[in-house]
Parts: sequence; C-alpha cells; structure tokens
Amino acid sequence: MKENWFDIVVVGGGMAGLYAANAAVEKSRSLKVMLLTGSELGAGGCSKRTHGINAAMNCDDSIELHIHDTISGGGGINDRRLVEVLCTDIVERMKELEQWGLTLDKKGESYDVGTYGGSTKSRAAEPLRRVLKTISSFMER
Repeated sequence: MKENWFDIVVVGGGMAGLYAANAAVEKSRSLKVMLLTGSELGAGGCSKRTHGINAAMNCDDSIELHIHDTISGGGGINDRRLVEVLCTDIVERMKELEQWGLTLDKKGESYDVGTYGGSTKSRAAEPLRRVLKTISSFMER
C-alpha cells in the first residue's frame, strides 16, 4: 500500500471544509493539503440545502440587527458569543469570497439579497452554487 503524507487533512467537502482547505493553502502554498469528502465537492454538510448565506452587507442593515434576528430565530437558546462571531465574521468572509472572484448580485450599490427565516432585513445572498464553485476553482490554482 502506498503511503501519502500531508501537512493538513480537512474532513468534509461542504462549504466550511472547502473554505478551511483553501485557507490552509493561502497561508502557505508549500503545504500539502488533503480534503476528504464522502461525495462531490460542495455537497457536504447543509451546503446544498441552504437558501443562501446571511450577512448584513447593505447599508440599511447592521451586524447588531443580524445578531438580534439570529437569536430570535433560534428561540433564544443560541450561544450569544457564537452568534456574535458568526454575524460579525461573515461580512468579512463574503468580501473575501468577492476577492476570490465570486460575483454577488447587486441592485445599484446594494446587494440583491432575499429574506428568510424571520429576518427583519433582507440579507440572504443566494448564489450558493457560485460560492462553492468559486472556492473549488480558487483551490485548484
């Protein structure tokens, strides 16, 4: 049996796994990164079942309101610290995806986003297949 050695092994080929593997490669192109997935890239976790990625990206929205909506949508049982990290960090992650080549739909200067799950503002960016394709193609470079 042939042995292979890797510096980093990422388990899961959904959005988080693709992002983690790409982040490792971005940190150092010399790292050998293995991505293990039980199905096609981007199909893991709930990546294929979600409607989009929620981020307070438009000027009529705020991270604080996104936090409030997320906690309210979770019936108040959420871990507030984790919700704060999620709602704060996702804005930068979306900007990062745009830098990698993802094209988000826009109406004028605002992002063209939908409303889901009891949000008080529209913030769901829907081009999920484009997100997964962008991460996958960026990793191949």
